[in-house]
Amino acid sequence: MNRPSPVTYLFGNNVSFIGLSLALIVSGLAAFGGAAPPVLPLVLLAIGGYAHSAHQKVRKYNAWKSQWEEMDGGAPKPALRPSDRLIGSFRRNPALRYVVGLLCLVMLGFMAKAAGPGPLALYLLAVIVLTVSAIVRSRRRRVQATTAASVSLCVPVPRQSVSAAQAYAALPGYCVSLFERSGS
Repeated sequence: MNRPSPVTYLFGNNVSFIGLSLALIVSGLAAFGGAAPPVLPLVLLAIGGYAHSAHQKVRKYNAWKSQWEEMDGGAPKPALRPSDRLIGSFRRNPALRYVVGLLCLVMLGFMAKAAGPGPLALYLLAVIVLTVSAIVRSRRRRVQATTAASVSLCVPVPRQSVSAAQAYAALPGYCVSLFERSGS
């Protein structure tokens, strides 16, 4: 599998993905309240779509790379940084994720309620969309968990193949003598 480009890593890491999501929420609330142009949330939504696909590519590559390195026979893993331990605890503990996410939603709800009825309606719409997407993703994860992950290697298709005579002519002398002795 080919390593993703630096641009894919730039948009596909967790920090930029979360930052774009927060910028989209803030600009959406500002545009709905009339303080920002309505084009800004649309632009951020398009960039967020690219960031989501880049995030999926980076995750897929990292999963493949970890499987590839595990085939080495259990090479020692490097020590985790404190930020990696924090992110890992969020990944391993769904209850912690739900509590932090719920606290963030409640905080945004209070901010939307204080801003007026327009942002509150936008907030409620966002909560509904997030809830539906969480339900769909949880169902999709159950299906993906049953499939086995395989290691793949991207090899370009050859444009032409050599003939048997050309292949035999390119062999070193000791290989030719082996073929002559075996009768091939």
